[in-house]
Amino acid sequence: MADEIVAITGISGFLGYGAALEALQAGYRVRGIIRKTSQADKLKSTLPAEFSSKVDFFITTDFDKDYFRPSVDITLSLLRASAASGTVKRVVVCSSVSAYIPSLEYASGKLSKEVIESDDDFIHYTGKEQFPHHLFAYAASKSLALDATDNFVKTEAPPFDVVVVVPSFVFGPGKLKESAEEFARGSNAILLGHLMGKPTGPLLTISVHIDDVSKAHVAALKPSVAPGKYLLDSEKTDWAIPRQVVKTHFGKVFPEEVPTQTIKLHLEGSKAEKAFGFRFKSFETQVKDTVEYYLGLVSN
Repeated sequence: MADEIVAITGISGFLGYGAALEALQAGYRVRGIIRKTSQADKLKSTLPAEFSSKVDFFITTDFDKDYFRPSVDITLSLLRASAASGTVKRVVVCSSVSAYIPSLEYASGKLSKEVIESDDDFIHYTGKEQFPHHLFAYAASKSLALDATDNFVKTEAPPFDVVVVVPSFVFGPGKLKESAEEFARGSNAILLGHLMGKPTGPLLTISVHIDDVSKAHVAALKPSVAPGKYLLDSEKTDWAIPRQVVKTHFGKVFPEEVPTQTIKLHLEGSKAEKAFGFRFKSFETQVKDTVEYYLGLVSN
């Protein structure tokens, strides 16, 4: 019986936890099926110490409920409310580059397409897929929302224009008052993690400054900007640059460099630059501004 495993769903609940304890006391190993990592942490701290080595957890997610449906629903709700108002002239939607990246190819470390030239060249999903990681589900949710937007415009012919802004990795100073720890989350975690020798994963060679993304949203309101999708990506995101920038402007403030895996990708952003009327800031500027802001938070 020592090697027999009992899988228990709902283990974080009243009945499920009671059943798990009973199974452990009877000599079984238990595999708890849960929805969130936080549930595993709580259960591990609650279980009697003698059972800690006899329990493991499998995290399962209802991707449709937790990712796909909310992303599509909020997008359609916005579009429908705008149509019903009768006064909205233009809707600007912020999407994500993740909608354009094949998840399984990214996981393999190489993309079959290294340049995305068309802003309509995003990945399409059915909404029934299962993924090994929640970030892939997030990416799919962005793609499904884009499909929903396109279908709405095509079938409903709303009395307003729709512009979709698609940023790549967004780096730069924060606009909210926040701690260094809070700032080092989100997309800035990619850059800061690289500099700290704690990469979050393979690094795609795409980036754009937060200032440019903010300006793009406002510029997209202008009638002179045609409806459609716009990719935001600066030129030459080379991950050998950050260390050089830091050394030049700040001296040695981060640990020694660790090996980094990069995946080549570029979004053709010239259409956006021409439509919005400005050039995107360089990767060097993104790095300098991000690090300068982060070090200011650390010193405070």
